[in-house]
Amino acid sequence: MSNEAFVEELMRPSGSSSWPEWTHPRTGQRYGLLVRRAGELSGEQMEACFGLVQATSGNDYRASAGGWHPAAKRREMASPALRYVLVVQGEGRVAGFTSMMATFEGGEPVVYCYEIHLEPALQGTGLGRQLMAHVARAASAVEPVGKTMLTCFAANGRARRFYEGLGYRVDATSPRERRLRGGRVVVPDHVILSRPTTSGAGDGDGDARQTGPGR
Repeated sequence: MSNEAFVEELMRPSGSSSWPEWTHPRTGQRYGLLVRRAGELSGEQMEACFGLVQATSGNDYRASAGGWHPAAKRREMASPALRYVLVVQGEGRVAGFTSMMATFEGGEPVVYCYEIHLEPALQGTGLGRQLMAHVARAASAVEPVGKTMLTCFAANGRARRFYEGLGYRVDATSPRERRLRGGRVVVPDHVILSRPTTSGAGDGDGDARQTGPGR
């Protein structure tokens, strides 16, 4: 499916003429929204997306059991099946993005939101909510997908509250606490959240920083 068809058939809200623009509610600055496959991103665009991941989630990665591995993250971000929605300013500077993929989790078809990252000036503006609504809308339009999923660092309470405000809840596949033989409790450093595609897009807003299943 072409990027144009992806937007028209899966993402554009019914009756909406606002795509592909978004206006900052406080500054009036206009931003463009571009849909691209991972392989269609320029080197500069991919590097900008990677920089946003590193800036907003790098510390969470470093504090996690898996650690921060830039080369592995770059490979994950270049996965051919990923679709990106880029938030661009002016001549094309990338100020934020989300990425998603239709895949299988536990044998069930889902749309997985791998990343959503915004630069500080765009956080708390409603843009994160709008991007997640696009992800949910795309998932709802794909048969037989029944839910959207994402992975959130357990330490990032702000992001989790954002997702819960959109209707996401802990998925049955999310790792659970484990008690070792010596009595020590191992608490997972991430949680897997999901939301049925039949739900609405939600009304939450906030700083959405998360990582996809590749971690």
